[in-house]
Amino acid sequence: LLASSAASDVYKRQILNSMKKYIILLLATTFLLGTSVSSCTNFLEEKPESEFDEGTFYKTVESLKVGAVGAFSTLRYMYNVGTNTPLFVGMVGTDECMYPNETNLRGFIDRYTYTPTDGCIKQFWFRYYRLITACNTVIYKAQGIEGDAKLINRYVANVRFLRAWGYFNLVQTFGAVPLMTGHVTELTYDMGRTPVAEVYQLIEDDLLFCLGEDVLPKEIDGGWANYWAAKTLLAKVYITMASARAADRVAGYEQIGQTDEKLYGDALALLQDVITNSGRDLEPVYGDVFKIENKNINKETIWEIQFSAQNPYGSQWPKEYGARAINTDGQKLYGGWRTNAIAGQCNLKYVPSFWNYYDANGYDKRREWNLADYVIDFDKTNNSPIAQKPMTELSGKPQPGDNAKSVTNSGVTKYRWGATWKDEHTNFVYSNCPNNILVLRFADVLLMYAEADLMLNNGSPSDEGVEAMNRIVQRARGLNQGVAVTEDDTPGFGNYDTYTLEDVLLERARELCFERWRWYDLARTGMLEHFLENRNGFSTTKTSFDSDKNYLFPIPLSEIQISTNKDGMYQNPNY
Repeated sequence: LLASSAASDVYKRQILNSMKKYIILLLATTFLLGTSVSSCTNFLEEKPESEFDEGTFYKTVESLKVGAVGAFSTLRYMYNVGTNTPLFVGMVGTDECMYPNETNLRGFIDRYTYTPTDGCIKQFWFRYYRLITACNTVIYKAQGIEGDAKLINRYVANVRFLRAWGYFNLVQTFGAVPLMTGHVTELTYDMGRTPVAEVYQLIEDDLLFCLGEDVLPKEIDGGWANYWAAKTLLAKVYITMASARAADRVAGYEQIGQTDEKLYGDALALLQDVITNSGRDLEPVYGDVFKIENKNINKETIWEIQFSAQNPYGSQWPKEYGARAINTDGQKLYGGWRTNAIAGQCNLKYVPSFWNYYDANGYDKRREWNLADYVIDFDKTNNSPIAQKPMTELSGKPQPGDNAKSVTNSGVTKYRWGATWKDEHTNFVYSNCPNNILVLRFADVLLMYAEADLMLNNGSPSDEGVEAMNRIVQRARGLNQGVAVTEDDTPGFGNYDTYTLEDVLLERARELCFERWRWYDLARTGMLEHFLENRNGFSTTKTSFDSDKNYLFPIPLSEIQISTNKDGMYQNPNY
């Protein structure tokens, strides 16, 4: 799957054998959705899985559920870590997250020196189309199944939610992309690239279907789609459509039919419903949102992509983070990885200037949770943590030009278990870490509400918009013996009286950092080069961002070559 040169052939074989794959994944990964599948298991025991194929499998509502589980299980491939991993597309290359080595594919993405032949871009494209094709199969096969119409609708809604999610990621990353809604067994892209407005129309249609009466449940149920997730995602889609059109960095958004007032107004109404009626809320303590013990049960979560401690179905992506671990000789620690704990591999780093986005006095508790200004020393004889060593160059506010140690050691500690650096007690190492991906959460809802309110009111936010921003700030102050720290106790870190779009984007960075939104937030608002100025002040982490080119990634050359429609399957500008 990870070999770029063979990806297309592998893809075709996977589609042709899709239901065999789904059945295998069901047996191995039913935990992904946190739901009972005993009846599915009994059904599968009646006949060896190798005797099933797509033509004979889809006969019952239960088999439709198996297909939906299979579609959801493809999500984990977006976050695998390895050769040509797509994880880094849209993650690095921002003012908050970087990959310091510029001589490999990850560094190429971070520095904007990638090309249309780079494997990680190809894999990003390939794996989302793999997801979309799996969803299309379930939607198509549902038409021929008799049974409980409500259950059929629910499984179809789940995969339409996933299809919307897939196309939303693709259209933001590449612009116009081939739009496939039917059941296909081979990718040719002979339809060419579909205009941006039409891609968004399908995304909207899919999510509106999900919001039909009694289609999706309103309770959160593991990794399955739910009503509030569909409503939150649709609001994000509307805000993206409006802000990208206003930024005018990417062609095609000007063809969207709805006015900005309509898009922001509809987004505001959707978000207000989530705020008022979903039962979701901010966790009182910021760090509690990300603790592994609280996955699926914290009251802030709206939709999480599920992972398990069963190898190899764990989340490989967090192993890239962590405070830098060294041994007693001062060398980087190898072997016995503390993956996704406070100490880790420190491959994905925060940009040192991002430190300055937080309150200088330390009143913002998000910084001390998210960013490490220390390394952790391990005893090399027994691989146990023995000391936390401060990095003096990051103890205060790092200055531009402070390159060497701050760039090397700027660890991300957002995703962790244990309360302190001493809590290095787990055996989660590479592909068996059960941390979920928090895709949609309540803090994002509040920040989107503030943005939509600001734009709908021509830059003068209402009291409700200001309140949404201040709920984020108040939580950031933390608690003192269980009581919320007040504004009076944090001089210089006060509430908003009003705010600008730049304030919203900064607050989104502080709150949602390393949650894979930053590149997309800056791209849709046309603010990439503006915020990259903060990063480029640190000379060793400069990017080669080109505003005439890098607001879109290149269409993978191999996918252009597959298509017989050479005029319709064209490359993005300046690649």
